[in-house]
Amino acid sequence: MSLEKQQQRQIIVVDNASTDKTVDIVKKNFKTVRLFSLSQNRGYAGGNNFGIEKALELNCEFVLILNPDTVRYSA
Repeated sequence: MSLEKQQQRQIIVVDNASTDKTVDIVKKNFKTVRLFSLSQNRGYAGGNNFGIEKALELNCEFVLILNPDTVRYSA
């Protein structure tokens, strides 16, 4: 795929009414992320559904959902 045909990537973070400093950390360290902070915890599926709805509104073609215990390993 040529560079001019590549689509811009968007990262959406849904804070599901956390009580820690997640919102502050994301705002400070990830300026290009679209952060949505929910006032009430909607549960795991509800938070995912909210994020998927926002991705669809932004015309995202793909969605990747990571749960809280996801571990990323180096290649």
